[in-house]
Amino acid sequence: MRDILAWARYDPRVRLWRNDVRPGGVGGHGVSGLGPGSPDLVGHVVMTLPDGRRIARALYVECKRPGGGVLSPAQIAWLEQARRDGAVVVVARDVADVIEAVDEAVTASSR
Repeated sequence: MRDILAWARYDPRVRLWRNDVRPGGVGGHGVSGLGPGSPDLVGHVVMTLPDGRRIARALYVECKRPGGGVLSPAQIAWLEQARRDGAVVVVARDVADVIEAVDEAVTASSR
């Protein structure tokens, strides 16, 4: 996760923040962050359309250990809904996974 956040600080197309989900929330009730199943990192990708307009598309990154880590049912449901809603969704084993997804999204927007 640290490598991904470090890369994002220097890529002008990307804004990413940690999404710390933990019990407690406000006043010790509920859940803080975006809730159960939500990804580790949230943000957006800035893209320029063929007509010159700039847009931002939601970017959600769930970080998993290389060679390990599986998505929970709640994570699968959250990420699938985000993808259906048009977000760029990445299950990242390393920073290269995120770079590839961002490059693909930006390239697709320029067509």
